[in-house]
This record gives sequence, C-alpha cells and structure tokens, in this order.
Amino acid sequence: MNKLFAIISLLVGTTAAQAYDCPYLVVQSADGTTKSIAVESLVLTFQDGQLVATNGDGTQSFTLTDLSKMYFTSSTTAISQVAEQEEGPVEVYALSGMFVGRYATLSAARANLKQGVYLMKTKGTTKKVAIK
Repeated sequence: MNKLFAIISLLVGTTAAQAYDCPYLVVQSADGTTKSIAVESLVLTFQDGQLVATNGDGTQSFTLTDLSKMYFTSSTTAISQVAEQEEGPVEVYALSGMFVGRYATLSAARANLKQGVYLMKTKGTTKKVAIK
C-alpha cells in the first residue's frame, strides 16, 4: 500500500512540475476556437455545468459540454480571426503546409473554404485562422 502511495505521489509531483514550466492553460472548444489563460494564481472550479477559471486577469466561464480539450503550453495561442478590412490577395495553406489556394480577397477565401484551421498569408503577414 505504501509503495502504491509513493508511486502516485511521484506521478502527481511530476505532472505538477510539468504544468509549472508552462505559464498558459489553453482551453479549446468543440468548434476549434481556443482561449489562453495565464496559470499564475489560476483557480479552476466547476459550477452549474461551467468551468470557471479565475486568475489575476479576471474570471472566465466555459460550458463543459462545448469543451474538446485543455492543455498547458509555453506560449499563447496563435489562432486568430483575421479582420475583414484586411482585403487583398490571400494565400491559404493547410496546417500541414500544403497549399490550398489563392484568393483575390479574404472574403472570397472565407466563402470557399471548408470549416477548419488554416494558415493565411496576407500583405506580408501569416496568421493561423479558424473558419467556422
């Protein structure tokens, strides 16, 4: 019994050490959107079917049935919504790096792409974009 307790304590301690090295918790919803939360002073609670995350930046709630995964990372998420005013030629790539297509405008790309996450290159910038 003591041996089992020692092994479990070691595993929990190792997990805590790994999480400590990563300053952000990423919460991903079923539709692919992600939200990064600073781990410093983070308190997670569950209330009425919600995950409530509280830290020095404030409180955020997530519906448990909408969550697909949570993980710790050393950087904030890079998925963003490209502003509609960023018009002009757009090159679209799959996350694997495969070229998907070239579109005259961002609106045209959004209209022709399936739901998913893509890399979009516009006006010299490249962003990871979630199409819903």
